[in-house]
Amino acid sequence: MRQSHCSARLWFETLESRLTPTVHVRFDYSLDTSGLFNNPAARVAMDRVATAITAGMTDSLTAITPSGTNTWTAQVYDSASGTTKSLPGLSVGADEIVVYLTGGALGQPLGIASGGAYSARGAQSWLDTIRTRGQGGVDAGTDFSPWGGLIAFNTATNWDFTAGAPAANQYDFDSVALHEMMHVFGFGLNNPSFTRYVSNGSFVGPNAVSVYGGSIPMQTGDSAPDHFGATVKYAGQQAVMNPAIQVGTVKKMTALEYASLRDVGWGVSYTSPAVPPAPPVPTTASAVTPTPTSGRFAVSTGDGGGGSVSVYDGSGQLVSQGAGISANGGTRVATGDVDGDGVADTVYGAAPGDLPQVTVVSGRTGSTIASFLAYEPAFRGGVNVAVGHITGGLRADIVVGADAGGGPRVRVFAGGDPNAVVADFWGIADENFRGGVRVAAGDINHDGRADLVVAAGPGGGPRVALFDGLSVAGGSPQRIVWDFYAYAPTVQDGAYVAVGDFNGDGFADVAFGPGSGSAHLKVTSGSTIVHSGVDAALNAPLVSTIFAQPDPYSGGARVAAGDFDGDGRTDVITATGKNTTGQLYLLRGNGVLSSNTMFGGTVQQYGLNVG
Repeated sequence: MRQSHCSARLWFETLESRLTPTVHVRFDYSLDTSGLFNNPAARVAMDRVATAITAGMTDSLTAITPSGTNTWTAQVYDSASGTTKSLPGLSVGADEIVVYLTGGALGQPLGIASGGAYSARGAQSWLDTIRTRGQGGVDAGTDFSPWGGLIAFNTATNWDFTAGAPAANQYDFDSVALHEMMHVFGFGLNNPSFTRYVSNGSFVGPNAVSVYGGSIPMQTGDSAPDHFGATVKYAGQQAVMNPAIQVGTVKKMTALEYASLRDVGWGVSYTSPAVPPAPPVPTTASAVTPTPTSGRFAVSTGDGGGGSVSVYDGSGQLVSQGAGISANGGTRVATGDVDGDGVADTVYGAAPGDLPQVTVVSGRTGSTIASFLAYEPAFRGGVNVAVGHITGGLRADIVVGADAGGGPRVRVFAGGDPNAVVADFWGIADENFRGGVRVAAGDINHDGRADLVVAAGPGGGPRVALFDGLSVAGGSPQRIVWDFYAYAPTVQDGAYVAVGDFNGDGFADVAFGPGSGSAHLKVTSGSTIVHSGVDAALNAPLVSTIFAQPDPYSGGARVAAGDFDGDGRTDVITATGKNTTGQLYLLRGNGVLSSNTMFGGTVQQYGLNVG
C-alpha cells in the first residue's frame, strides 16, 4: 500500500561535565551563488556555530535514505533569491541535520532562516521516518526533529568571520549564525513544540524558566512568536534570541539558549560557556543597530543669519565648512553615519520659506550623498532633521519633522534613501497643530534600536512623545510612554530634544531645551522613563539646574548629544537661540559644564542650530 504525505513547514523569519554529542550538522553550499561561502573563514565560522549549537545533544535521529518506491523531495525557501528550492532524492544521515547556506541582498536583515519542508510517497514507515526521525513526541507537538533548513546571510554586511571580537564597525558572523541556527533547530518559526510554551506574551518552557528565574518576555510585533524580548539578558549578555544585535558585539550560547532547546524537545546536557564581557561600545541577528559615530557635530546660524554650515570635532577644531541649503540661514543640521562607512555625515534640512529639501554630505569625502524633498513641494515650513539607527543595518536612517507652519508630521527614510519611507505619521496627536515638531533618535528602551523623540515646535507647549524604534521600523509607531510636558505647560515655543546615554547604563537619556525663555537644560534618565515613568524621570533628572546662558535671556536652548570628546561618555551641547549672541556650551559626560565660543564663532541676534 503506497501512501503520500506533504509537509508545509516553509516557515521563515526576518532578521542571533559535557556529554559527547551525537547530533551533527552538514552544511551544503550548493545553492550559494553569491560567493559568500567561497571564503574559507565563513565556512570555518559555521563549523564553530554548529559545534556550539549541538554541544551535549544526545538525540538519535533516524537516517532518511530514499530507495525504490520510498521517495521524497525536500524543499527550502531561499530568501536571497525569493524562490523555493526543490531537492529531490536528498539523503540525510543518521543523527544528521542538513543546512543549506546562501548569501544575497537581503535589505535590512543580517540573516533569515527557513525551516525545511518536503513532499513524500511510499510506505507508512518511510513517511514516519521523514516526519519524526524516530522521535516519539513529534506528532504530539512535544518534540522537534527536522531534516534541516536554509539560512541566507546578507552579503552587503561588513562581517567579521574570526573567532574573536569584531571591530567597532563590523558585525560578528558567529553571533548572527547562532541566532539563525537556533531557528532551524526549532526556536520559533511556528514550531508547535515551541509555540505551546508561549503564553500571554512570554515563553514559559519549564527548562528556560528554571534557568532564567521566571517567564521570558517575547518580542512584540512578530507575525509569529520567534524571538525573546529585546531586553532579555542572561549572565550579563543580551540573549542570542533577541531580535537584534549591535555592531561590535559578540554573543555566545548560554544556559538559557540550551534550556530553550530542551523545551522544544532536544536532549541536551547544557552548561553555560564563558560569556565575554560587554564591549566598551554602547548600543539589534535578524536586524542590527551599529554603533553611532561620535566626535563630530554641525553648527549653522539661525534663521536669517547667513547660509554657512560648519562641522567641528570634540576639541572645537573645524573639520569642514560650506554653504547650507538655505541661503538666508537657518539650515537645520544633524550628524550620523548615513552611508555606513564609519564616518559621521552631515544632514541638512531646509529653513522655513524654502522647498522642503534634505541634503546629506559625506563626512569622509565632502561630496553630496543624497538630496531629496522630504515633503510635498508646496510645503515651505522648513524641515527639522535627526539621524539614528532605527531600521537596523550599517546605514543610519534619517528622521524628518515638519518645522514652523507645518503639522506635526514625521517621516523616516531608511538608510537615507528617499524611496524607502518606513514611517509617515503624526508625531504629536493633534493634526491641527501648526507649529511643527523637533525630532531626535536614540536607544531609550535598550533594545538595540534607536527610538524616536518628538517635541512640539513654535507656538506649542513643551509636549514630548516617545516612540518605540522597532514599531517605527515596522511602519506602525507605538508610544513607549504617554505624551508629557518637559517643562511647565505654560512654556511656549515647544522644546528642543537630543538623545544619548549620558550616564553609561545602556539606556539612552533624553536632553531637553526650551524653545524660548531661559536656557534651562534638562537631561533625564532613559532607564527611569522606561522602568519608573516620566514623572520620576522629570522630577529627578540627571542634570536639574543647568542654565547654559545667564539671565536676562529669552532665546531658549537648542541641544545636540554625542561623545564629542571621545571619552566614551555622551556629552550634550547647548546652543543659544534667537535674539542673542550665538554661543555653544558643552556639558561633558562627567557632568562638567564649559563654555567654548570657538564652536561656531559668535553670531549676533540669530542664534545657532546644532546637531
